[in-house]
Amino acid sequence: MILRTALIAAVLAATGCATAAPVEPAAPAPVAAPSPEAHGHGMLLKGLANKCLDIEGGSDANGTRAILYPCHGTPNQRWIFTPAGQLVGLNGKCLDVTASATDNGTQIELWDCHGGANQSWSFQNGEIVGLGGKCLDVQGGVSDDGTPIILYDCHGSPNQVWLLQ
Repeated sequence: MILRTALIAAVLAATGCATAAPVEPAAPAPVAAPSPEAHGHGMLLKGLANKCLDIEGGSDANGTRAILYPCHGTPNQRWIFTPAGQLVGLNGKCLDVTASATDNGTQIELWDCHGGANQSWSFQNGEIVGLGGKCLDVQGGVSDDGTPIILYDCHGSPNQVWLLQ
């Protein structure tokens, strides 16, 4: 930020514009978690065979597994990507790596949001990268309804590519 402010001051000086003392912006205010009412309006995460990241049976119980399922747009398929890197879904709960394990094949589930590293995700080249630098993966590359979503080494195959819609 200081470099950007200095660059702006240098450009203004070079063009003959008057400059004032640089003003550093205030730190951003903390971002509150999305309200539960907003979750019905989140985005779909479409993956293999144009199917969606879904929470099995529409249950919001902690530990309910994430699966691949035909897109129908109900709340158990809607996700909000927060500034903190969480994927918040059904009833304000987060997409979570079970027991913070980083083994290939670790189940992805729904859990109360707590801000842990096992609930932190980023989008990189169409992949959703989480704990241990591993990706959300449709197990075995099988597009059958109900196929589990797992954590796996990133390899860029179609079973690890997700689109936000």
